[in-house]
Amino acid sequence: MPDGTVRDLLARHGLRCTTQREAIYGALMASKIHPTAEELHAGVNLAAGESPISLATVYNTLDAFTAHGLARRIAPTCAGSAAAFRFDADTSSHAHVVMADGSIRDLPDDLSERVMGSIPRTLVEEIERRLGAKVGRIGVEFVE
Repeated sequence: MPDGTVRDLLARHGLRCTTQREAIYGALMASKIHPTAEELHAGVNLAAGESPISLATVYNTLDAFTAHGLARRIAPTCAGSAAAFRFDADTSSHAHVVMADGSIRDLPDDLSERVMGSIPRTLVEEIERRLGAKVGRIGVEFVE
């Protein structure tokens, strides 16, 4: 990723850029596993070396990213207390596969586009009308 890209992105979304936010967002963008806060914390701290980032900072930063549209929080689909929210830097409408172990993978782009494209606009409009809510993004999950 070119220098300044994350900094510019944070600024465009109304967030102050800090070294910690740059590191956390960079790691989230690079991740293909839709990490939990704890997984992201471990990965960022491996890369940070002598400048560790606290778990509380990771949680607060993910909350800020989610509130400002830079990430989305994916609700756990596993029952039990071990299930944790996962995070995705790709906020576009796309499909996921929830694996048996609780990990989440993006459907390949071509399949995701076919799935998302097969949802009729009239169906979305009916959902909006009947629920009185505007659909901002569509997410589809397939569960293993």
